[in-house]
Amino acid sequence: MTSDGQNLDASLERFNGALDRFEAAVLRRERTDKNLETLEGEVRTLSEDRSKLAQELDEMRDYAQRLDTIQSQAGKRLDAAMDSIRTILDAS
Repeated sequence: MTSDGQNLDASLERFNGALDRFEAAVLRRERTDKNLETLEGEVRTLSEDRSKLAQELDEMRDYAQRLDTIQSQAGKRLDAAMDSIRTILDAS
């Protein structure tokens, strides 16, 4: 084989090697992009879940506060009723 033929073969071999490395890099990039899309989807889902949970927590805090107010009012009414009963019993 002539020197030109050897140079051509070596050049084709280098080109094929570079093409193989390029194809491998493209495949790695595609996998990375798919993983990134999956992670972004998971982050969106977690963010939505967090927002829903935060809203539910706020609602539960409001509910607990209303229950506390009702309990306090009921306690005051019971105290007033017991005082009235004591007054009636003491008067008898």
